[in-house]
Amino acid sequence: MKKMEIHTSTELNIYFIIYKLSTNFYFLHPLFYCTQYRQGRIVEVLNNC
Repeated sequence: MKKMEIHTSTELNIYFIIYKLSTNFYFLHPLFYCTQYRQGRIVEVLNNC
């Protein structure tokens, strides 16, 4: 079973903004290496880091 950490609302908003701004440069952002966007929520899949 994968361990997942759901960010707080504030963090979620920040991550979402950054995510939208960097969609075309996804691979350039280490911040998103361990982050996946699913069902309107940004979660860190710790086992995939």
